[in-house]
Amino acid sequence: MKVIDFGLSAKFDLSSFFLLSQQCGTLIYMAPEIINKAQYSKSVDMWSVGIIMYMLLSGGRHPFYTKQDTSESYIKKLNHNKLLYDEGFSK
Repeated sequence: MKVIDFGLSAKFDLSSFFLLSQQCGTLIYMAPEIINKAQYSKSVDMWSVGIIMYMLLSGGRHPFYTKQDTSESYIKKLNHNKLLYDEGFSK
């Protein structure tokens, strides 16, 4: 697997801790902090990696988003943390 498209990336300096607040990216991969316009750190990247890993392991199914969702319904669902478990995963 090759990770590409760092058009929205920023260099992270490990010697200092800073928070960001810019909202950018694809909605279905954004962490709740970004969607809710809160300050965030590099942990939001782990959220996105988790979404991608879930999709890889479940045959492309997103843990929150369904084709019937609008942007508003997806954000509401995300803020209520209602995870849709794939049948192949244990709870």
